[in-house]
Amino acid sequence: MTKKAKTKTKRAAVKIPARKTRSRAMTAKSQTNNPETAYAAALMHPFSETAYGARVLDTYNSHTSTYAIKIDTTVTPAATSGDIIIFPNLALPIVSPGATSITGGVPLIYMDNSTVASARYPLSTAALATSLSDYRIVGMGVRVKGMSSATNAQGKFVIATIPTASWANTRNFTISGVQPATDSNGSAPNTMTAWGIPSTSDVVDGSKLASFPGSIVVSNQDMCQTGYTIVPKMCDPEAFVFKKTNDQFIGFAYPGGGSKAGDASYLRISGFETTVISFQGGVTGNSPFDVEVIYHIEGAPNVNAAATSNIVSSSAKSPVNVFELWKTIQKAAAHPAVRATVTEAISSFSPLLGNFAKQALS
Repeated sequence: MTKKAKTKTKRAAVKIPARKTRSRAMTAKSQTNNPETAYAAALMHPFSETAYGARVLDTYNSHTSTYAIKIDTTVTPAATSGDIIIFPNLALPIVSPGATSITGGVPLIYMDNSTVASARYPLSTAALATSLSDYRIVGMGVRVKGMSSATNAQGKFVIATIPTASWANTRNFTISGVQPATDSNGSAPNTMTAWGIPSTSDVVDGSKLASFPGSIVVSNQDMCQTGYTIVPKMCDPEAFVFKKTNDQFIGFAYPGGGSKAGDASYLRISGFETTVISFQGGVTGNSPFDVEVIYHIEGAPNVNAAATSNIVSSSAKSPVNVFELWKTIQKAAAHPAVRATVTEAISSFSPLLGNFAKQALS
């Protein structure tokens, strides 16, 4: 009986292709340039790099320019309490009722001609109109940071976001080229009621504000240590509507009289929630706090705009992409002379980083 010789069969080697991994630099770049990601960031993380250049995702198909406008102001309550209101409007972004002072503030003239508040404008409406004929807010955010010393960090902040559908209701602006007439009913309390904000006399009523659904109470100690970020939410369909950047009017005359008609939408406060901050129980004159506001906007470029603009586009204000910067340095360092210069410059700034650069670029 013979045994069959064993034959070895060769199996075809199947090579599984290696999974291609995207570099962190490419991922960061794609996320920044992704319209859906940018829009979501503007609505939820407005202070992030990804939010720069965001546009509203709708059927509006005309070209728009994007801008990120920042306002930073210090609020100094004259007594133990102070208030500040942040509106979804670039003509009237910040109002500080009562005797509270704000950096760069100018008197706010209520309709009854009283001036018991300060207002902060990021830039004049004429300057904004130099670049854009109209605009809409894509997303916005507010950051608050206490500035009291350790011994003066007493008191609390009541913060609320309130849906608002109103107007600026001040005499600081013109309507159809004319300053509004004095209205005795347009007092500070009545104006704040029209804005949906509870008030006592000419200041915000913090105790009533604390009962609002979208409110929170933060101690001054916590505010001084970590700060707080507020992201006003979209609250009505007007968020998708474009506002004019300044007073638009058409004047014409005819025998026996005259008339003016125009668009005052630049004074409209709507679309996103209004943020109200009420500080209570601080040390008189020693309880300042910092408020930073960012507006991501898009708008129709003004075809009559000059070559130089008063506002800077989002692309110009976007933070540096570290990954892209490092890739550029690596390419340049391929030449020995350039590599030596780069590592020497980094070493002069930080010897530790210099050693790392020598190893990474070698």
